[in-house]
Formats: sequence, structure tokens, C-alpha cells
Amino acid sequence: MPEKITIVQVGGNIENALKGDYHIDVKAILSEAWQQTLKSRLSINIGLFFSLLLGIFGIFHR
Repeated sequence: MPEKITIVQVGGNIENALKGDYHIDVKAILSEAWQQTLKSRLSINIGLFFSLLLGIFGIFHR
């Protein structure tokens, strides 16, 4: 079974961009960003929780 070769164009042509000849798929961008943050979401949440605890203890222990 031959492999299917896909070509992905990264970047573009400045002239076409200046003419407005481009397409931005917002749904695909946000979906990819969400998938990328899944890897680090636990560490982000732990950091936010730690910051919240520091803020609470800073308010009540003056």
C-alpha cells in the first residue's frame, strides 16, 4: 500500500496577503491551541492554586 504524501504550506506569499487573499481557520487554530495546552494544564492549575493560597494567607496573616 503506497503512503499518501501530504503537502502542508507554511507561510505564504506577501503579495497575496496584501491583496487579502488568505484564509484563517479560527476553529482549527483554537482546537490546536487547546490540544497543546492539555500537556501543561496540570502544572498551570497547580501554579494557580499555589498562587491563590499565597494570596489568601497573605490577606489573613497580616
